[in-house]
Amino acid sequence: MDQRDVLLKLTERLLAAPGSQAGWQAFVLDLCDTLQGSAANFISHNLVSHTASVAVTARTDSEALRLYSQHWYASDPWAHSLLMSRLPSGAVIVGDELISHNEMRRTAFYNDFARHYGVVRCLAGIIESGGDTLSGLSINRSEEHKPFDGEDDKLLRALMGPLQRALELHRRLGSAELLAANITSVLDRLPHAVILLSSSGNIQFVNRAAEEILASKDGLMLSQGELRAANAAGTTRLRNALRNAALISTGELIHSDTAVALDRPSGKRPLSVLAAPLPKHHAALGIKAAAVAVFVTDPECKPSTEAATLRAMFGLTPGEAQLMLLRLEGVSVQQAAERLELATDTVRKRLKLIFQKTGTHRQADLMRHVLLSTVPRTV
Repeated sequence: MDQRDVLLKLTERLLAAPGSQAGWQAFVLDLCDTLQGSAANFISHNLVSHTASVAVTARTDSEALRLYSQHWYASDPWAHSLLMSRLPSGAVIVGDELISHNEMRRTAFYNDFARHYGVVRCLAGIIESGGDTLSGLSINRSEEHKPFDGEDDKLLRALMGPLQRALELHRRLGSAELLAANITSVLDRLPHAVILLSSSGNIQFVNRAAEEILASKDGLMLSQGELRAANAAGTTRLRNALRNAALISTGELIHSDTAVALDRPSGKRPLSVLAAPLPKHHAALGIKAAAVAVFVTDPECKPSTEAATLRAMFGLTPGEAQLMLLRLEGVSVQQAAERLELATDTVRKRLKLIFQKTGTHRQADLMRHVLLSTVPRTV
């Protein structure tokens, strides 16, 4: 296989690497074998704390990694070379340019570490340089292998541009995935059901509260991939609301009714459904963006507020927090006194203290204040 074919093969590996730890592992392993290396590593050097971390490795002994991070990095002649710290991003350098092999063989790093693990020669590509961090890809060889030559240097230089772009793409993908995970976690903590739909009505996301409502099949359900009500009339109203919201999202409709109340077979109060149009986004390479956010409110749902949360939010005592939870559940003063085994007058006095601490004067104001202050779920 000539140099051109080798470069093409390694570039193909790079194209598959972004977003996948296994993909980067495969690339580094292929590069290590292509350059007849004994080991290869993605290493990030912190020039302030004088520490190093290895993100991806190939054929490197795990004990060598541990010893290098904990001890031998501080004595690494390549990493601490003044020339290394001045190299720009994209540069490639052979270890002998940093320290001659004869000098290397006189160091403790060589005799007590590098020789034992077969990492006595180095070819390094600088991925990022500047500030407090120096990141690079290092390929090593043992004493039994020949030194790195111009052809090895040329191959790594040809890969540096694609390598840097692949790493940038990897970070963008990682950031997007992390953001999506964080948003999902936030939506799952909301007490209201949230469902995201495409413009064609396909479900793209369902939060935890929505899963519970759909699973109960009491007023709203998922049937054949479509959101449906408990009866035909309700389903028609729901479809109209969702369609109107989707048309507003695409700009085909300026304003229309996108709210609907859905009756429930259980006899409980109707579910309130609001279909909210989302800003239009241009589809990229077949990616379908959500067009409609569906918010479902169950008036029968009790708040999941915990006593500890109330105590922290409003400075309540344990007894006051328990009483507030009972009142939020709709328990009367008399019933609360019985449950807490207190006199009715004592309960009324505690309620007055609760009103004072929360800055409210009526039961309705108290409930509204608590619900607005503590709506997220804790888990």
